Amino acid sequence: MRRQTIFVVLTTQRSGSGWLVDLLDDHPAIASYAEMFRVTDMTVSDYGATAVPRFEVMVGQRAFSTAPGLVVRRHAYVRGLARAHPEALAVGFKLMYDQTRDHPGLMSILALTRARFIHLVRRDTLSAVVSFDIASDRDRWHYHAGQPIPPLRVRMDTKSLLERLQRRDTEVERFRRRLARMRVAVHEVAYEDLVARREETLSEVLEFLGVPQPTLPLRSSLVRPTPARAADLVENKADIRAALAGTPYAELAR
Repeated sequence: MRRQTIFVVLTTQRSGSGWLVDLLDDHPAIASYAEMFRVTDMTVSDYGATAVPRFEVMVGQRAFSTAPGLVVRRHAYVRGLARAHPEALAVGFKLMYDQTRDHPGLMSILALTRARFIHLVRRDTLSAVVSFDIASDRDRWHYHAGQPIPPLRVRMDTKSLLERLQRRDTEVERFRRRLARMRVAVHEVAYEDLVARREETLSEVLEFLGVPQPTLPLRSSLVRPTPARAADLVENKADIRAALAGTPYAELAR
């Protein structure tokens, strides 16, 4: 009997993770979930697989999912997620960097279950930060096809911008090193490649998961509300260029 693959889309905000999760869930041999370990969230996701409730729901109302002593329950939950889809060749979910801190021991559990990690990054750090501010300002993190998308413009605070860019890149690099130390199977995907070469990039991901190529292209109902270069939506571009002049991020501001 073929071993079922457990996988994780490990990432941080505004890297296209919802889109990737939904695309993978369109494959008939994959069950791909949204953020299953999001603290205090008991809602049902409006994209990806939904057969299994989030971990917060399974823990119950009397204890938060971050409470001590839940390592065994986290392990059982990850196993149960896979068992809920016996027909699937691969079952996985999205895991944000901060959720690994919220759930101590979860990364070790995933290593023990031989999970495969799709490390999703965004090279254009400035666009990621701009996209985050736009979504945060509107309290809207994704859109489905056919939904109205309001004009998306933002003025950036230049005082903290450089620190935010550095902090994001530092965190990405820290998780690269962490995955290397864990000695787990890792496939890094860049958001920019997913946008520019979607079919080729998805094909590489499916090969990494050990899943056959689909007969039809994978599709998602989610749409990208911002362009690939979300930095183009900044109103005070001149201020951004001045703030980043002479730094490694100067080119991104052009």
